[in-house]
Amino acid sequence: MKTEMKKARVKIREAKEEIKELERNVERVSEIFKSKTVKSAERRFKTLYNKIKHLPTEIQPFIRNLSQDLKRTLNHIIHDKIPNTNNKLEGYYKITLPRYLKKVYRTEKGLNIKLRLNRIRWTMRNVINYKINSTS
Repeated sequence: MKTEMKKARVKIREAKEEIKELERNVERVSEIFKSKTVKSAERRFKTLYNKIKHLPTEIQPFIRNLSQDLKRTLNHIIHDKIPNTNNKLEGYYKITLPRYLKKVYRTEKGLNIKLRLNRIRWTMRNVINYKINSTS
């Protein structure tokens, strides 16, 4: 029984160390987005990217994908009107829109199509119906 307890304690200790390591890496990634300037964010990212082989396998693909879109991802630092999280937007989609509209609005192309259709419908209701009613 004691040997089993010792083995269990060793496994627990290893798991705790692994969790701490993951939390440290997650914190390092989040520090990139909490940076005050783009230069410091890029410097932090470059440091993390140079050590990519030493990072856990769960974080490596995220860092590689982030390297492709880093400039766009850091736009919230430059422009004050861009929020650093999308919580408000996600809340809007989650609460107010039905599922089929959520899919439409997720891409820029889908949003443009939806806005164009709205303009066409508005024109049909207000302009064309007005002309028909005024000629009668």
